[in-house]
Order: sequence, then C-alpha cells, then structure tokens
Amino acid sequence: MAPITCKVVDFSMTPIQGIYALLECKHLDGNVFAKYESFSDDGGNIHYWFDCILADKPQELIPKIVDVLHCPRVTLTFYPGLRTAYFPWINIQTDVQLLDQGGHEFILSIRANAASYSLDHAVIPTLLPGNTEMDWEGTPKEQEMVDFDVGPPRSPSPLQLPSPVIKPRRRAPARKSKGRMPKGDTDD
Repeated sequence: MAPITCKVVDFSMTPIQGIYALLECKHLDGNVFAKYESFSDDGGNIHYWFDCILADKPQELIPKIVDVLHCPRVTLTFYPGLRTAYFPWINIQTDVQLLDQGGHEFILSIRANAASYSLDHAVIPTLLPGNTEMDWEGTPKEQEMVDFDVGPPRSPSPLQLPSPVIKPRRRAPARKSKGRMPKGDTDD
C-alpha cells in the first residue's frame, strides 16, 4: 500500500482543519480517470478520499485510500479560499508524475497572515504488510528525512566531491652533489 496523503499546517506547524482538496488521478498522457475530494481533519491530515460525485446523484460516501500504484500522475488542488476569506488564493495546485513506488504526502504550509505559502512533497517508504495506513504518523521534518533515502540516487554532495583545485606536479628529487659543495655554502 502506497497512499497519497496530505497535511495542511500553518508555518508554526499548527494543523489547519477544513481545507478542501481535490485529487485528480491521471494516466501518463494526462487524461483524468478518477476524481476524489476530501477535507483536512482536526490534525490537518487527509488520509482518506471520497469519490467526487455530482450533486444530482446521491451516493453513500465511502472513504478510500488512493494508492500510488493505480495513479501514475495526479493533479492536486487545495482550495484554502473556501474556508476563510483571509486566504488570498482561490486555489493552490500541483501536477505531479508519481515515479516512486512509496507513499506520497503533500504538505501545504500557509502563513497565518496569508502572505505566503509553501507546498512540499515527501516520498514515504511503502508500508509493510500488517501495518495500516494510519499507523504512520510523523512530522514533516521526519518525512523529509525519510525522503533522502528513497528513490533514484541523487548527485553526490559537493562536500563529498574531490577538490577542484589542481594539485601541482611532483618535482624531481634534488640531486646530490658528489663531493662538491654547492655555491654559497662554506664551512667558514
């Protein structure tokens, strides 16, 4: 199981409840094959998604876990402006191709005075059999640290690369003079 989850927080990491999110699952060519919607809970989390249904078709709402293995590409749209008028953004959207097979969490951080926001993405290792999707709870910092060990190898850190300074060539060893003293050196 590799779920697609979200977390909505302010810049002090306080959860924000009630932010509406729309998740569109797409084929690699960009065609939408499923739409899901949800709201952030009191912990700012979105773990479960609901089928996006038309208003004229009443249906029972069944929570679902959207698995990365079934969605190679997604468009995720947050609507913070629906919750409170002080958010200047009508929506915040990202379109992502999900290459890694682990779970994917999108972390939306909104500054309290609505001056700025950040949208981060973390890859979470696939859950082990026997674990449930709700067993995994962590802070975004922990998720980011996990992300460093997942996925294709990255380019090496500049701190691990050899020095770009060219080393001078080794000089030939000094010649020994046979019985002669070099000029300027006297025993006086």
